[in-house]
Amino acid sequence: MSNELVEKIEEMSDDELHTLVQTINEILEDRKEVPEVNTGDTVKFEVRDGVQLIGIVQSVTKKRCKVKLQEAEGEVGVNLNNVEVIYSTPPEEAIEEEEGLETTEDDETPRNINTPHDWPTLE
Repeated sequence: MSNELVEKIEEMSDDELHTLVQTINEILEDRKEVPEVNTGDTVKFEVRDGVQLIGIVQSVTKKRCKVKLQEAEGEVGVNLNNVEVIYSTPPEEAIEEEEGLETTEDDETPRNINTPHDWPTLE
């Protein structure tokens, strides 16, 4: 940088410096290449190290898009205070090998013991 430019910057007021910084940031943002994204596109993006979300673009602006999430990949540690159990899995029932699976009275097919109507509900 030339000395003249540095001297002019040093002479600027705080408001002028803030405006200069904002302008420089906007120029840098405009130079970044962004992919072409359209409403209806399926996109994938990372929100944390190793945690990726997949969804469909609902709307697009110059710098951002709104995505309706469909799927998440990865593992996240979550504080139990922030968790709400929506559906609880049932405890597994022990099945003795000799007896095999239970059958229904109407047919001889094994009864599925892990269907949702068999699961305990939270109250």
